Amino acid sequence: MRTGLSADEVERFARDGFLFPLRVMDPGAADEARARALALMAEREDAIDLLGYKANLAFRWIDDIVHTPALLDAVADVLGPHLLLWSCSFAIKPPRSAGRFTWHQDATYWGLEPPVGLTAWLALGAVDQANGAMQFLPGAHRDGQLPHVNTFAPDVMLPRGQEIVELPSPARVDLRLASGEASLHHVFTPHASGPNGGGAHRIGCSMVFIPTHVRQARGREAAMLVRGEDRHANFELEPRPAGDGDVASLAARETAVRMMATYKAEQRLRAEGAKR
Repeated sequence: MRTGLSADEVERFARDGFLFPLRVMDPGAADEARARALALMAEREDAIDLLGYKANLAFRWIDDIVHTPALLDAVADVLGPHLLLWSCSFAIKPPRSAGRFTWHQDATYWGLEPPVGLTAWLALGAVDQANGAMQFLPGAHRDGQLPHVNTFAPDVMLPRGQEIVELPSPARVDLRLASGEASLHHVFTPHASGPNGGGAHRIGCSMVFIPTHVRQARGREAAMLVRGEDRHANFELEPRPAGDGDVASLAARETAVRMMATYKAEQRLRAEGAKR
């Protein structure tokens, strides 16, 4: 297994705003994690919610994923040695589903100051354009924050249906990953993905890493220290789960989720949508 990024890979990330493919997990282990996610969805009515927000706090097997050494080595080569995991969610598109992600930048509504960080997207099962893989706009992260509009389109899987008003470039790079491979993208990198036209679930584990000096401008939140030291105390530090879906782990997750400014905003949006 790889032990970090080469100088060329670090340069490519800085130039393009994304990097793939990175082999960070054995294919067998990735396929096992995929099977666990599918089993959880079959067994629990609240599975989508549990997998959608801070999933690593509820299940030890997901906590193991976010602490994968090869993954953290790669992230540290971009962001530095002191790392927090701010968010962990499973991006799931059912077979032959219409759900899609419009062109957007991750940092738009996050409230992180400064907006420094990256998203690591780990494929649990093969991912390509046929089953709804991402596309990236190379180099556009250097333009900083772009204006977005909230569409609230029913087939868009983003909470606001947010979409960049005008893309700065017509260029596109299609993501393609084997099971256990990951991509990294900058918080300002425009990206999108289409529907899953395949006959199997498209599943990825999406993890947002930030350096420990970053803070949340919208109030006190929680995050997990996954590498190095936290000398800033900008976040409440989250505990690692002792088990899989046990009472204590679920309670810790619930507490951390309810501290998230983005979660509270999304709950308000859902309530407003229900009234319309």
